[in-house]
Amino acid sequence: MFEAWQAQQKAQKNEDRKAKSAAAAALQSYRRDGLSEEETKLAILREQERLQKLEAEQKLRNYRGQMSEEEARLFAQRQEELRKKQLMEEQLRNNGVVTANQVGVHASLRGIENSGAVSAIAAQYTSNQKEEQQEYQEQSSQVIGTKSSSAESMVQDASFCTQTEVPFTTNGEEYDTTVPLETETTMLTEASMTLVPPATPIASQVSFVFGILTASDMPPQVDGYLAKADQIVKTIVAENPNNFVALAPSVAYPTVKSIEKDFARTDANRFMVTVSIDFTAPTPSLVQEFQRQVVEAIRIAIANGTFTKE
Repeated sequence: MFEAWQAQQKAQKNEDRKAKSAAAAALQSYRRDGLSEEETKLAILREQERLQKLEAEQKLRNYRGQMSEEEARLFAQRQEELRKKQLMEEQLRNNGVVTANQVGVHASLRGIENSGAVSAIAAQYTSNQKEEQQEYQEQSSQVIGTKSSSAESMVQDASFCTQTEVPFTTNGEEYDTTVPLETETTMLTEASMTLVPPATPIASQVSFVFGILTASDMPPQVDGYLAKADQIVKTIVAENPNNFVALAPSVAYPTVKSIEKDFARTDANRFMVTVSIDFTAPTPSLVQEFQRQVVEAIRIAIANGTFTKE
């Protein structure tokens, strides 16, 4: 298309040169015929008007061949957004890099910088309460937002909303990992609790999702992360014996519900790991408090870089 436009411009210039040459020849012809000075001036003015008309037509053709003002504005806006996004990504990379000399990293990746990134993308609570119990909804929300090059976290449950991204690094990876990821996620929570404690324990669970970047397209090993999550849960129970002594025996070991590849990322291999922890509690308020503390502890572990393989 650009070559066609160049050819059109070249042809138009040739026509302009021919028109000027013809005008000059006509002027010389007028002078040779002995026209008066006034007639010569009029002829020159008419020729100038003709050339101006040709120039205006050329400008109109050029304008029609270009983008409209609105299209140009949108194009410039898209370019500016792309520039800002690239600048932000570069800043995130500079703020969240880690060294590649980690114990247990495959030899083929020892020269790769920023290895060992794990990102917590989402977490949610579920509670299997009986329908016949009287229920009420208690909802509140808060928003926390930060940007990171190595992790992203989303927590979901029914009592609060959070939005956060936190940077952290991992050490001693047993599988290949690459650069930290940078994205933004939203955390949404929803839950319900009963006014009257049920007669039987409430079976509930804490679920969360985190992402792992790998150098290969094979699903990563996550046993070490399950052990870390179990350690976090046991620490919470041990530090709150008065609150969680009733549910401590029922807390199960974390289990993997699914490992799925994130096809939205085309620049790296990312796998989304969904983990759940089952437990029972005597009251809805205890269910909600335990869920809240577990998710908050995992979020903090990701933020300070301690959510690593055990």
